[in-house]
Amino acid sequence: MAGRGGWWVIPEGTIGVGVSLIGGGSPSLFTVTQSVSKPRGATAGPYATQALAQAKADSLNGAAATANPLTSPASNPLAGISDLAHRLTESQTWLRVGEVVAGLILLYVGLKTEFPTVVHTIAQPVKSTATGTFNAAKLGLI
Repeated sequence: MAGRGGWWVIPEGTIGVGVSLIGGGSPSLFTVTQSVSKPRGATAGPYATQALAQAKADSLNGAAATANPLTSPASNPLAGISDLAHRLTESQTWLRVGEVVAGLILLYVGLKTEFPTVVHTIAQPVKSTATGTFNAAKLGLI
């Protein structure tokens, strides 16, 4: 197919094509391809030469093409643990946890007054499961 059709800029990989089609963002790496018609997920084109299309792909890639994935902050799986430990010691975290618990209690009370039989039917298996789990924990089984 060389010599026929224009050059198009497309996202690299199946996930990139899906992201491009949905329009929820741009994938990190782009490549070029030659095609008579617009390829699926093409983001730019057609270009008369491969060099023009590659220049556009390089501009879309930006720093993502030159970044070393081994030294990026996302490559360390333990990086989030220190942030989690820090957030657990903040008073605002526990304020939000308290607000959520209070909201769930209010929701439960409101639903129980409006639909007493339905809430009892739903809550009974949850209570028995929680009781069983608590008893198993006391015995050291879990």
